[in-house]
This record gives sequence, C-alpha cells and structure tokens, in this order.
Amino acid sequence: MFIQKMTEKFNSKAAEGLNAIYFFQVEGTGDYTLKIADGKFEVLEQAVEKPNVTFKADQKTWESIISGSVPAQMAFMTGKLNVTGDLPLALKLASIFSLS
Repeated sequence: MFIQKMTEKFNSKAAEGLNAIYFFQVEGTGDYTLKIADGKFEVLEQAVEKPNVTFKADQKTWESIISGSVPAQMAFMTGKLNVTGDLPLALKLASIFSLS
C-alpha cells in the first residue's frame, strides 16, 4: 500500500539528475528502500548499509503525508516523522513524489 501510493505520485522530471537512496521505516507496514537514479526509481529488495536519508514514521502518519492532509514538514516539526541523513535530499522528496 505505501509503495503503491508512492509509485502513483512519482514525478520523474523532479528526479532527473538525482542519485539517492531513501530508506523508509514504516511502523505497522515494514521497511522500504527506494533508489532514485536519473529520473527513475526502483524498490530494492534489501536495505542498504548507508542510505542517503532515513525516514521513520508510523503508517497513519505516512498515509496522511501521502494523501496531502498533513505536510511532511509539519509531521517532522511535531515529532511524528523522524529524518536522519542528508537533509537537503530529504527535502527533495516532496517534489519527487508530489507530496504537499
């Protein structure tokens, strides 16, 4: 469900020229690793040792972010979304996946 919704919102133009690995820990659903390279993305079967950015939130928070009812920045500022790693890459996620 999480990955399917992210796939539907992928903006390849916003991802052009970007090479990054995002790791998502979604409490209640599982862990997901997304590799973005040159305007495309793929879900990796295994976690990588050092992703560029790691996001951690529960399933309800992610659903709210993906649906646009809660901005990712607000979820971060209220402690519902934890982000570690390259913060400029983390901020690009909103445009890459058309998140409000």
